[in-house]
Amino acid sequence: TRERMKGYLLPHPDYASRAGILKFPREIPMSPWHHNVKFLAEIGNGLEGWEVPTQIIWGMKDPAFNVKFARRFEQLLPGHAPTVEIPNASHFLQEDTPEPIIAAIRKFFGV
Repeated sequence: TRERMKGYLLPHPDYASRAGILKFPREIPMSPWHHNVKFLAEIGNGLEGWEVPTQIIWGMKDPAFNVKFARRFEQLLPGHAPTVEIPNASHFLQEDTPEPIIAAIRKFFGV
């Protein structure tokens, strides 16, 4: 809705302050030749064996990051809590299905 968009844009009142959020999607490699492929692989390698308690919550209808990305995080973070897959959630899960996300976070933190 228009009201929700206002909420997302509130911290970015002008075009100059939105430069980062406009650039970010372009930094996601969509081909093996993208300039960030190596950098993101290094980040992934740095996550391997990470022992910080982690909860993966995934929108199964995400058009940008499909389930293959969730499976990759599961491999990188073998000690993670069971992945919570939200069947009807897209890229903005918090907007699509806030209730199961809240429940998963509460369960993860034991509250």
